[in-house]
Amino acid sequence: MKKTSAAILAGGKAVRFNGRDKAFLEVEGRTIFERMLSVLEPIFDEIIVVTDRPEQYAEFGPLVCAHDIFRDRGPLSGVHAALDISTHEIVFIFGCDLPFLQPAFIRHQLLTFSQKPTDILVPSFDDKIEPLHTIYRKSILPLLEHYFSIAQDKKTRSFFPFVNTRYMDVSSDLEAMRSFININSPKDIDILNKSVYIAE
Repeated sequence: MKKTSAAILAGGKAVRFNGRDKAFLEVEGRTIFERMLSVLEPIFDEIIVVTDRPEQYAEFGPLVCAHDIFRDRGPLSGVHAALDISTHEIVFIFGCDLPFLQPAFIRHQLLTFSQKPTDILVPSFDDKIEPLHTIYRKSILPLLEHYFSIAQDKKTRSFFPFVNTRYMDVSSDLEAMRSFININSPKDIDILNKSVYIAE
C-alpha cells in the first residue's frame, strides 16, 4: 500500500544481548532486519529506522534513519521520532524484534485502518494488545508532544486514551498471532531456531 510509511523502532538498549541491536540477530539464517525488509519493501514506499546507530544501516537500500527527539520516554520516543520524520500521514510502527511479520496481515491492518477514520489502530487478542505492531496517523504529533509535557508514564498504551484509538480483534487470526512473536532474550533465539514457528 503506497503513500504509507513503515517505521522500525531499533533504539532499545538490548541489555540482555550485551547491547547488540536485536534487528541483527539471526533467525533461520537471516537477520531479523533482512527478514523485515523483504516483507516491507513491496508494501511501503518509505521505510524508517529509529536508531541511535544509523551507521549500522548504511548498507541497506533507501532507508530513512531518525533518532529520538524526546529522550527517556521509552518506545513512545521512537513513535514520535518516526511520525516527525515521515513524509506520509499513515505510519505502521513496530518493534525491531519481530522476525515473523506477515505481509497479508499488514495489508489487512492497513485496509482496516483506511475503512474507518481513527488516529491509532491497535491489534488486540485475548484481552491483550500489541502496541508495537500498530498504525498511527502523523497528525497526532501535537497531542503526543502535549502528552510528554504532562505525563511521565513511558508505556505506549498509556497514550492511547488521549487520542482516537481503535482496536481490531485478531484473536482468531493465526497469521496475526504469528506476527507478534518477539525476541526478548538469547534463549528465545535458540527456541525459535529449533521451532516449528520458522516454517514459512
